Amino acid sequence: IISIKGKFPRYRDIATQPITAVLSEEERQGALVAEGNYNLSSWIENKGNGSFELHALPIEAQFAPIYGMIVDDFNDDGHLDLLLAGNDFGTEVGIGRYDAFFGLLLTGLEKGGFEAVPTRESGFLLPGDAKGLATLHWKGEQPIFVATQNQGAVKVFGAGGASLRTYTAAPTDAYAVVELSDGTTYKFEFYYGSGFLSQATRTLFLPEDVVLVEVYDSQGNRKTADIL
Repeated sequence: IISIKGKFPRYRDIATQPITAVLSEEERQGALVAEGNYNLSSWIENKGNGSFELHALPIEAQFAPIYGMIVDDFNDDGHLDLLLAGNDFGTEVGIGRYDAFFGLLLTGLEKGGFEAVPTRESGFLLPGDAKGLATLHWKGEQPIFVATQNQGAVKVFGAGGASLRTYTAAPTDAYAVVELSDGTTYKFEFYYGSGFLSQATRTLFLPEDVVLVEVYDSQGNRKTADIL
């Protein structure tokens, strides 16, 4: 806003001022006053019995808006992880781009929550105006991750490692419960749509120590999956 820029030439000058110093009483007449009290990218914990708890993602996930997201167990430890893509270059010129995000892998922790993996370790680098993010697979191989960038190149990342066993969901499959050799279990949902205008392959990649996969359809019917 040109008039405000004339009064406060630096961002740090306006950051410490109340609204009464920024806008005159006349300019505030008839204004709609709203309050933004939570602006963190977050995950919601289902605690059962209709109870939920909101948790902020690590600070590394807060640098810009998040658009693409894949939920899977990327390090085969039995805990679901997050692969994230973001940024937004489509803002007004006077505001500037949201471009501080470079893609991020968050690993799930045993007692809940997530931990950021440095780019030098994950190999996942996506500095552009990233939006779509999806998983693709072919039988008996590791998945690949395809990321789109607005007016930029499509980038493809490989998971590496040995081939994995998989289960490909039927059209009506809703989720699977995976049991590992140590007795722990986790739930994996099969989505139609995953993140911003994205559709990942409806395939569950299974860690080496999986012993049982039970699949539930949209009607609640259960079956034991054939693991390839």
